Amino acid sequence: MSLNFLDITTLYACILGVMLVVFAGQVIALRRDGGKNKDRLARAIRGHANFTENVPVFLILLLLAELGGASPAILHVIAIIFVVGRLLHGVLFCFMPQPHILMRVGGMVLTFTGLIGMIVLNAMNLF
Repeated sequence: MSLNFLDITTLYACILGVMLVVFAGQVIALRRDGGKNKDRLARAIRGHANFTENVPVFLILLLLAELGGASPAILHVIAIIFVVGRLLHGVLFCFMPQPHILMRVGGMVLTFTGLIGMIVLNAMNLF
């Protein structure tokens, strides 16, 4: 099987899309139990919202970097960092009953590292 143009963006869009469905499913599940645990529901909603706030910008930046001819290895490394960050943060907010500061901070540090990495990579392509 040969790699096609935009395979990297497509791969990470699919991975992040699956994560989005899983996190949304957890919000739905928590809503179904009649709001018995309003704190967990509120956290899951916020975790899902945070996911949807960060992922589109990352995917746009990833697409632009891929179109700009950035190294596939660099794109994968930065994308994996971002995905791990979103996974840590999303699991914490959507599935864990109690907050864990290390997962929250770690998730956001990795998320921002991925975003900043893509911003820098795209900015380098400008010059």
